Amino acid sequence: MKYLITILMSVLSVAAVASAELAGRLQIPSAELLLSSAAEPLAKRESSFSPQEFIVVQELTPLIEQQRYAEALQVLAAREPEQEQPYSPAMLFVRAQLSIQQEDFATAERDLKSAIAKLPDFMRGHQALAILYLIKERWPEAKLALAKAISLGGGTAQLYGQLAYIHMRDDDLWAAIAAFQQALMLDPKKNAYQRGLLVALTRAKQLPAALSLLESLLADNPDQSTLWLLRANIALQMNDEALALSSLEVAVRLGDGTRENQLVAAQLHMSKANYQRATELLDRNLKGSNWNYGSAGKILAWLEHEQQWRHLDKLLKTLRSQLKTMSAGQRSDYHLYRGKLAIARNQLKNAAKAYRAAVAADPANGRALLAHAELLREQNQLSRAELLYTRAQTIAEVRERALMGQAQLFIDRNDYPAALKV
Repeated sequence: MKYLITILMSVLSVAAVASAELAGRLQIPSAELLLSSAAEPLAKRESSFSPQEFIVVQELTPLIEQQRYAEALQVLAAREPEQEQPYSPAMLFVRAQLSIQQEDFATAERDLKSAIAKLPDFMRGHQALAILYLIKERWPEAKLALAKAISLGGGTAQLYGQLAYIHMRDDDLWAAIAAFQQALMLDPKKNAYQRGLLVALTRAKQLPAALSLLESLLADNPDQSTLWLLRANIALQMNDEALALSSLEVAVRLGDGTRENQLVAAQLHMSKANYQRATELLDRNLKGSNWNYGSAGKILAWLEHEQQWRHLDKLLKTLRSQLKTMSAGQRSDYHLYRGKLAIARNQLKNAAKAYRAAVAADPANGRALLAHAELLREQNQLSRAELLYTRAQTIAEVRERALMGQAQLFIDRNDYPAALKV
């Protein structure tokens, strides 16, 4: 039986497109540390069986070899009253291991504590007790039991790996790094220890060391998208956007379809003016079931600012099918970008229609009010434009622009005193 304990990855919180913020957006699958549930029940004993226990051992051996653990426990239960003395630490250890196999952890803990009470330096007893505590997620007790087992000469790779995991969980990163390094010294090819060390180095901000270890892992496992995502994460924390972007692209090519990862890649491409690829990634993302308008809105604004009208048009067409699921504010922004696209193409009637739809969807959208007002002013529809400027002045984020627009409108009317007052 093996028990799987998952190490959760810590990443930075995110905002827009800064490297450190984008690093937190990457959805990286967790590293895993495999814990063996127990030692072989009759192997490598430090405590000897008493003479009367050898008869029990002979009866237990074939049952354990055949993994008939429940029957073995029944034999021990039946034989115990016949013993002249209580079971030895060795036999208590055997029963504890059998109980762990049957997931009777309370009995296993009692037997192991009894064995250690009789033999305080019983290394395998401390190790088994540590594993039991790990299974039950009793972390402080597991740490003490592991440290004791190691101090008694049980410094196996597995023990160091288990201790490193607990240090990681407690954010004792330097202790975790040291323990993982000890585990790797004894078992240098163990993937779980390599990845555990990689996570610990990354969280401790030892980024060059983490990147060096990661390059070694990639040399042996070039087709694992998880490693490329980790490489992208480290690169973003080092502000190396080019390395991050190339790593993300490899991960996407290897089949990583995580929405957040593709959005990060799209934003990095946008920052590098790779509009075609950014649009492809975002378009694919918007067609998925878990699309995200928040990130899409930022890229739409970027495309509009950079006057990438062809790419903006493609994304707007993709978004059209999602209108029913949008909030009022999102629908308003969608129509606002439609209007800006129409203006760029000199389709003024379409632009006016789109701006009206944007204002109708969200009357508090100051940017839509201003865009419509400016179009009306250019078309010399000054009274309607003035009304929209007045409405926009009540919205703090666009108040100054609304006042400037109204002042220009009064200048167009040759009403200079009114313009000066505004």
